[in-house]
Amino acid sequence: MRLAPFALLLGTLALGACDDNNDVINSLPITGSWALRSTNGVSVPAVIDQSDSPPLVVAVINGRLDVNSDGTFSRTLTFRRSLSGTETVFAVTCAGTYTNVNGDATFTEDGSSPDCSSSFDAVQVDNQMTTDRDGVVDFWIR
Repeated sequence: MRLAPFALLLGTLALGACDDNNDVINSLPITGSWALRSTNGVSVPAVIDQSDSPPLVVAVINGRLDVNSDGTFSRTLTFRRSLSGTETVFAVTCAGTYTNVNGDATFTEDGSSPDCSSSFDAVQVDNQMTTDRDGVVDFWIR
């Protein structure tokens, strides 16, 4: 019977972390440096493209997202591409602006290159953030 008070305490703490709309209230700002941990549920390095003819494998091997207090950001993803046995490592860095309301953010890239012309949504809870970029779901920590 000691579980009932414990369950009540946990329920109270969980409700205390939400506002009137049942949105999670973050105790930490979204600003800072974030490290990529997984892509589409697979820990990095994560294969994101693969074909047999020609033999091609593309994997994201790491990533960094820097979110600044002035409403700007920079995201760098490093990839490994193996085509017909020849391996190349390259990075793509995109910058832009973001809006954030209590951990629900929208990032908009500046369009400085074809690889940097999208926008993506993010949900941040304390030191964890999930982004959805055209159906590619990335998990970040700091």
